[in-house]
Amino acid sequence: MSSNGHQDSDEESLAKLMKQRKKNLKANLESQLTKHAQTVDGALHAIEVALETLNTHFETYTKSSIRSNLAKIDEGLRGLQATVAKKAAKHATPAPKPPPKIDEHSKKNPLKIIIKRPKVSAAAVKSEQPSPSISSAKESTIPLPISMAPNDEGYVIYDMSMIPVPPIQLNNIALHLGNTPDAFCDGILWPVLVFANFADAKAWAMDTTLLELLHPTLDESDRVVFYFGRANTLQDLRQLAVVPMADLGLAPWSLDACSASTDSLYQLAMQQAAQFQAAICPLQAHEWLLQCSLEASSYEFWEPEKLASAASEISTNLNEPKFTDYQLLLYAFWPTLEASGWKCVPNSTNDIVGYAHVGVTFTSRKAVVLEAIKDLHANELHSIVWRYMLKANYANGAHGGYDVAGRTFGTMAEAVQAFFAQRQKSKKPSKTTSASSIATVPEVTFDQIYREMLQDGWYETSDSYGNLFCKPSYRTAVTPELGKDFFRSLADVELYVTLQDQPLWDRMVKKLQAQEPNYQQNAPKQSSKPAKVSSSKKRKADSSTTFDKVFAYLQTKGWFRHDDGRYFKPKANVDTATEGIDKFSSPGLLEAYLKSSGTWYKVKAVVDANPDHGRRDRSSPKPKREAKVKREPKPPPAPVASTAAPTTKKSRAMAKTTMAAVPEFQPTFSKVYRELQREGWFHKSGQFGWSYYKPGVNVKEAVLEEDWFSNEVQLELYLKTSGEWQRIVDQKNKELQELYGYYQPSATAPVAVAAPIAEPVSMLPPN
Repeated sequence: MSSNGHQDSDEESLAKLMKQRKKNLKANLESQLTKHAQTVDGALHAIEVALETLNTHFETYTKSSIRSNLAKIDEGLRGLQATVAKKAAKHATPAPKPPPKIDEHSKKNPLKIIIKRPKVSAAAVKSEQPSPSISSAKESTIPLPISMAPNDEGYVIYDMSMIPVPPIQLNNIALHLGNTPDAFCDGILWPVLVFANFADAKAWAMDTTLLELLHPTLDESDRVVFYFGRANTLQDLRQLAVVPMADLGLAPWSLDACSASTDSLYQLAMQQAAQFQAAICPLQAHEWLLQCSLEASSYEFWEPEKLASAASEISTNLNEPKFTDYQLLLYAFWPTLEASGWKCVPNSTNDIVGYAHVGVTFTSRKAVVLEAIKDLHANELHSIVWRYMLKANYANGAHGGYDVAGRTFGTMAEAVQAFFAQRQKSKKPSKTTSASSIATVPEVTFDQIYREMLQDGWYETSDSYGNLFCKPSYRTAVTPELGKDFFRSLADVELYVTLQDQPLWDRMVKKLQAQEPNYQQNAPKQSSKPAKVSSSKKRKADSSTTFDKVFAYLQTKGWFRHDDGRYFKPKANVDTATEGIDKFSSPGLLEAYLKSSGTWYKVKAVVDANPDHGRRDRSSPKPKREAKVKREPKPPPAPVASTAAPTTKKSRAMAKTTMAAVPEFQPTFSKVYRELQREGWFHKSGQFGWSYYKPGVNVKEAVLEEDWFSNEVQLELYLKTSGEWQRIVDQKNKELQELYGYYQPSATAPVAVAAPIAEPVSMLPPN
């Protein structure tokens, strides 16, 4: 009994001690909270201090679970702080402003404009001294409405009646919710666009080439379906597919269906469909559909947070739509332009939407509008612009005249063109600003960024499988992850930095900008005594010089110029070539084509980096001979230069450059596997390192050496014996040939032998 009594008393005392400890802990917590103000900010500050203490305490712990939990707490805290800050900014009451003075002009103006400030160059931000004004510059004489400021993107317009656009009509297309062929995201209904046939899909610039090969004829129940947010691979058609109506299980589309899943890609797809549904005219719907199709290929590199951010941005644009006058003018022009041959096309080189006409693609709405109004006989287009000018008080049409900026024009076309010409003049930056921006903000390449990354803690090493490009976290990570802590190639590093870690890129750019001498080593030096040459002549000379350099490089890849001054692509037939596709009748058309495809900028970067590419710079100044005290006798006179035709050494040298071979793809396991990943292959951590799986394989039901492979050696052996390895090599070599324009001159091909390369030095002026 006594022992039992002692045991009971011990348990009682232990319970009392535990209760007392809970009270002490509660009192301690309350005292800690009372140190801060009893507000949300005070509570968040207390949590932040506590988190810092936990991080310090667990700094030496290597368990991934502890680090993961601390990271989740930190992420949640940052989210709460951002929410509180956003809410506080929303409810903040701005300081009272004095009422603006309203004159008679502003009372008549129906426009409501938001000022979009122009981008400021890095040099302008860094320099606090204002640029000297140019006294000779004349201000625009066009009477701008109050609260308007000119910029390159146009004026933001809220009164949509100023530029009426054609109503949207989707007769051959329908927005629904439907099943996905691969039952993605637990098989929920996905936002889709349903086309009745291939012709309707092509009308919306959908690439149906592969589908038509797989389905030469469609059954009555088959439909061509576009899935928002999905991307095609070489193995699976996930974005555009042919699906029978019975398998689609269509349901009416509604934005309320967003609650069906919290998956980030599904939420983004729903917002994309909502943006398509909210289009105000057919062209805007067309633009958005092409943009969704082009951007989908990059989603596989995005994290859920970035997908959610993109969906949030679309939602914001839906709630607060903004249209510029150039945008609305193009929408109003489009029925007329489309009837005359204009098309809205995808530009896969830059992943942007373009507007094509006669083989030339424009990537700016403003450029299309300015190009369209050049035709003096485009009365319908000029009438649209003139009505807008009258409503915006840009012009006066009293007494049947055409008055713009104090001048009277004889026709509407002349008045419209004068209006845009004067508007362009008022937006030209000063010479001082443009010169400083060119000199201090050169283009940053990945090579420069990577050099800074190596100095910032990145390093290179190797293992039994090849090279490793490692982040600083590779040394501290318990289980380093491929694609996060280390990479197998520089191409993977570049993809990671540009698509997943943009802050790292921006930080490296700032470091480069801080290194003034190194960063501006290619900046043009200003002479103390500039030559007195007019700016217009200088611009024309610089433009022609750049074109000559670019075309000289293209000649080494097989491009050629005919005797009559026309330009041709490699292997083009002079007699059957098509204008704007493989034949160009003037340097201006060729330059516009190269810029629209992105080739101009790639070649220009190569030429600028290697100014002596394909030639010997004979115009570079020779070093002056040092002066000597003792006068030396004059050298014998040089022989008189022969006036005969130049020898054939030049033509033979240039002929060799036209046969330059394409760089060959050097296959390694990491390079080949990177291509397989794009086709749907994936890997997981296994018993002997990484295990590799075929696309769409169920990991639990996979068969070894048939559906999955336990290491790199097994996979490489399978790829080589099955022919997949050689298929990838051939595919990459074909891509390189298309990129570099491989050209082997033949006896029948029209090769540039005489006219284009007779005087290579004149085509490549001195630097």
